[in-house]
Amino acid sequence: MFAQIDAPLKSQYDSIITLDANRRDELVADFFTKNKHHSDQLELALCYHEYSKKMFRNDIDKAITYAKQAITIRSKYQDISAASKSLYALGHYYNVKGNYPKSIQTYSRIVDFSKENNLTAKVHNRKGVMFTLIGDFDKAKVNFEKAERYFKKEAKTKLLYKNHIDIAQMYEKMHWIGEERMYHIDQADSIQNLIEISDLGRLILYQISGNFYDERQEYHKAIDYHKKALSISYRIQDSSYISMNYSNLGMSYCSLNNFEEAKKSYDKALLYSGNNTVIKAPVYNNLGDYYLAKCQFKKALFYYYKAIQYEEIGDVEDKN
Repeated sequence: MFAQIDAPLKSQYDSIITLDANRRDELVADFFTKNKHHSDQLELALCYHEYSKKMFRNDIDKAITYAKQAITIRSKYQDISAASKSLYALGHYYNVKGNYPKSIQTYSRIVDFSKENNLTAKVHNRKGVMFTLIGDFDKAKVNFEKAERYFKKEAKTKLLYKNHIDIAQMYEKMHWIGEERMYHIDQADSIQNLIEISDLGRLILYQISGNFYDERQEYHKAIDYHKKALSISYRIQDSSYISMNYSNLGMSYCSLNNFEEAKKSYDKALLYSGNNTVIKAPVYNNLGDYYLAKCQFKKALFYYYKAIQYEEIGDVEDKN
């Protein structure tokens, strides 16, 4: 059934990994225990790396453990390229887990011992995103600028597009409505027709464009972009994005005192929010703003209170 014990390590690993999960995980753990001191340590490191990717979606802590094993071996044997790949994966795992400082620290190790290349530029982009998430915008800008220079120099158009989107989102988080934010939105918009991007990628561009014009109080432009984003949300059949974009539309209509369209949009936002507390909370908050604008203070307080309730539920779910 399995590869012979004297077969290359990767062949042994591959023969186990095809089994069903219950049996596989036990056999893989046994495989790593038996081969801990195998003469071909770099091939063992490859197996650790591959298994960390396999575990990523099911058990993030195990993914982290196995990625660390791969990094230890690859670093010891100075396989810099392979170690960098494992570090990049580990940085992503910490990001998914919400440990942004650890993610930044892990990504930084790649830059420390690697020459400037495509991977280090991607690392600068990821560090920019992580610094944005923790609110250190100065460091975020520095990393995004390094990524942008490399992507432009090497004509990495698709990565350059993503970098522009990430910078625009950084400025959005800063609530900065100056020309720099518009510049990066415009750059992404000009690139989108030159490359093949997913519907989701285009949707995000339209969302950040709509949010930008909302903050600039150019509500008719904002509505145009929110409608474009909403159209894609329906096309990809993502109820969370449908809800989010209806909520964004409602805010724009409310700002124009078009209360009828605002209420329709908020009702649709709630309809598509399902049981997603993260989506529901801002919709209820927006409904609070809606009733406040109409001077219906009791209803406004009612929806503000519901928004707080759902935010607290979301916080508990995140901790669990």
